[in-house]
Amino acid sequence: MDEKNDLLIIIAADCTGHGVPGAFMSMLGVTLLNEIILNKGITNPAHILNQLRDDMVRLLHQDIETQSTRDGMDISIVVIDRKKMKMFSAAAYNVLYVLRNDELIIIPADKMPIGMYYKMEPFNLNAFDLQPKDIIYLASDGFKDQFGGPEGKKFMSKNFKKLLVEIGQLSISEQKEMIENHFKKWRSNYEQNDDILVMGVKIIG
Repeated sequence: MDEKNDLLIIIAADCTGHGVPGAFMSMLGVTLLNEIILNKGITNPAHILNQLRDDMVRLLHQDIETQSTRDGMDISIVVIDRKKMKMFSAAAYNVLYVLRNDELIIIPADKMPIGMYYKMEPFNLNAFDLQPKDIIYLASDGFKDQFGGPEGKKFMSKNFKKLLVEIGQLSISEQKEMIENHFKKWRSNYEQNDDILVMGVKIIG
């Protein structure tokens, strides 16, 4: 999260790999994003993702035929113009959610990762008019893919969306506690099978 030209920029990313490979990808991603946004001054979310993908492919010497093609990240970017109450976004796989009252609005993501892929089209830009009390959620797929419950199945996207609606009227700190408790209850005795990131941003107008 950072600010550039009076714009609030929020990014949630999930890198491939665990341990040292995952840490390397995370460090590389942060370094490239700082260069793209803070040094080059690019604030259009779609342009950020296009540049990030180009840089990642170049630095990792990725080719569609090589093993390194698997290296990359899923990411969602939100840029908020607080004066105009506008949100601009772009995403690689990770959809965005906006909760308005009791309605959960889905902001779509492109089904392409940051990295070499068989489909290398430009990322799409989404524009959204914000209202006071809107809550923007950015999340990785870790919660949705967690095994648990009485039958040992994945939590799934539909249950994740239902959870966001159920907790949406609580304070952000209370929502954090509810999400953590719900996850622990769902996981029960199963191992956590992925990194988990859920971010909530409330618009106060």
